[in-house]
Amino acid sequence: MDRTPGHAWSELVPGAYVEDSSGRPWKLIEEHPLHKGKFLAKNVEGDTAIISDPGKPVTAWLPTPEEAEDHLRRILGARLMEENGYVLDAVNTFDVKPNRDALRRHLIDHHGEYVEGTLKMAELIACHDHAHAISRFHIHHTHKRLS
Repeated sequence: MDRTPGHAWSELVPGAYVEDSSGRPWKLIEEHPLHKGKFLAKNVEGDTAIISDPGKPVTAWLPTPEEAEDHLRRILGARLMEENGYVLDAVNTFDVKPNRDALRRHLIDHHGEYVEGTLKMAELIACHDHAHAISRFHIHHTHKRLS
């Protein structure tokens, strides 16, 4: 990662790091789907915060060209798997916290869907069904059927 002072907030994406006014880095975890430039962020101590455009350039830590290329290779590898039929396990709909957390992570990672941590299983399933119905995928896939 390269430290880049004076970086435009509008060019930041999840995975980048920004420094707060005290110089502490925050990792941008996910961007709110309805509010461009508003991110869920986490610092090294594990604190989380919602941060948004401070109205001025920021100091950001951005991937080097080599790191960016490696990331693209992983994405292209996933696309190749997609063409060969990327199949995931069936969604476990039993309403317990680990299953809700797994489905929430799946929605973020595979569908690019930001979902609140407070949603109930039925709401998460509805979001997931909708993402498949409208073909919203970060990584195209199908799910095995429950036997």
